[in-house]
Amino acid sequence: MNKKFITLKEDTMERVLVLEKIIDQKVTQQEGADRLGLTDRQVRRLLVRYKASGMEGLKRKIFGGNRAFSKEM
Repeated sequence: MNKKFITLKEDTMERVLVLEKIIDQKVTQQEGADRLGLTDRQVRRLLVRYKASGMEGLKRKIFGGNRAFSKEM
């Protein structure tokens, strides 16, 4: 039996708890957004990622930015 462990920061764990409450319909999306200090739209995006990928989907993404070089250079 292979178990995968994910290390989460405290703020990410708080997001998981609030998202679970939204999914269980214990709080509304707006109430969850208020608790997390986010907009309703941001919470909807988080819910989509969480439902699709679980906790792995809530990891922060690192982008290269506008000045990132291609691998060919």
